[in-house]
Order: sequence, then structure tokens, then C-alpha cells
Amino acid sequence: MDAEKKATAIAKPMETGFAIIDDPRARELVLGAFDQMGISDFQLTKLKIPGGGSTAFMVETLEGEVPMQEVEGVIIYLKGQQKVWWKESIDVSSSPSEPDCKSTDGKRGYGINTLDDDAEPGEHDCMKCHWNQFGSTRSGGTGRGKDCKDSTHVFFFQKGNRLPTLLTAPATSISVVNSYYMKLLDNGKAPEEVITKIGLESVKGGGGGSYSKLTLTYGGDLEPEAATATSELAKQLKPFLGSFDAFSDSSD
Repeated sequence: MDAEKKATAIAKPMETGFAIIDDPRARELVLGAFDQMGISDFQLTKLKIPGGGSTAFMVETLEGEVPMQEVEGVIIYLKGQQKVWWKESIDVSSSPSEPDCKSTDGKRGYGINTLDDDAEPGEHDCMKCHWNQFGSTRSGGTGRGKDCKDSTHVFFFQKGNRLPTLLTAPATSISVVNSYYMKLLDNGKAPEEVITKIGLESVKGGGGGSYSKLTLTYGGDLEPEAATATSELAKQLKPFLGSFDAFSDSSD
């Protein structure tokens, strides 16, 4: 009997700490929330990259925001080639509003992409747009940046959460996301099958100040059964997450 109990204990899957994996009802509940209740990006928890070179996230919890140097997550969807532009430069705007022009595929922009007060909203070719060219920044100085802001949206599950968290990686961190993704693929691993450690580093900018840059590191494989479950969930959530317009909440 003791041997039988021992075998059963060994066969029992080890808890990962991720509610979306460990809670048998979690995957069904999250799919129901998106499908039946119309959950949108407005209701998702946001993990924001701080300014000023800070190396700590302010993470939302039931008790309020707490500082964390590192967040562990399971990435389920990456949405790159996102672009956004404001007619009033965000450097001078006291309260950034919804962008005047935005693109969700990096090719076609929708809205107004000119300073002309009489311009009407329409569709634009991002490759030909003045604000998408290097050197178009209105931030002053001799910067070679673009006034149109690039970003990649990273959707992932935090350890205790049953709904995805949205992290928007700005232009300065896009290469980090791309490099990490390619390293995983090169080693035969999918983002939704591994634990990813999300952190920050302080980097000196060209103007003398510092900014916070994303870091992504491999934190180990999920157990096969858990990896199968998160892979299937990622496929099911992709249509919902792919249709999100996170730019509509860009003032956060």
C-alpha cells in the first residue's frame, strides 16, 4: 500500500504556481470571459515599463501596486509591428489622448498623419509616411528617432492570474523581444511552453539621461502536460488577442 501511495504521489503533476495551469477550471473560465463577456484590452492588467531608468515594475495585486524587480510569466501571444502617432507631440502634451494615426500591421495606417488642421481621416502607407522616417522626431536635439512610435505587444500569464497581462514593449525594447523569441525558436521551444523572466535594465540615452529597457530570459520548460495545455489555450485566445486595439488605451 505504501508503494502504491508513493507511486501515486510521484505521478501527480507538480504545481507550477501559475493559476492558469494549476487551476483545472481556469482555462475554461478565461475562454468564457473572452467569448461570452467580450473581455477587451481595456480590462486586462497592464505591466508598464517605467521611465527614468528604473529597474522595478509596479505590479498590480489585490492589495495594490507593489514594486518587483522581476516578473515570471508564460507568453501566449506576441503582436509586433504596431505603430502610433499623435498630431500633438506627446513630449508637449500634458495628457496624451488616443492617437491620431495608428497601424496594427506596420504597413497601413488609419487616421490623420498630417499637421494640416483641415485633414480628414483616411488610410495611409506607413512606408511613405514622413513621421515613420528616421530623423522625423519632434523631441528636439539631434535625435535620429521616428516621430511615429513603434511597439510590440506581449500578452502573458502572470503566476497568480487567470487573465492575460498586456506588456507594451516600446521601440527601445523591440529588439529584446525579437531576439528572445528567435532564441527560443532556434532551440525548438515555443514561448507558451516555457517560463519567461521579465525584468528591466537601466540604459544611458543619447541625450545623457537614462531609460528603462526590457530584459527577457529563459526560466525553464513547463512540464509536458502543462505545455500542451498552454499551447492549446494560446491557439484559442489568438483570435481575441489579435483583434485587440491596445492603442485605444494609450494614455495609460
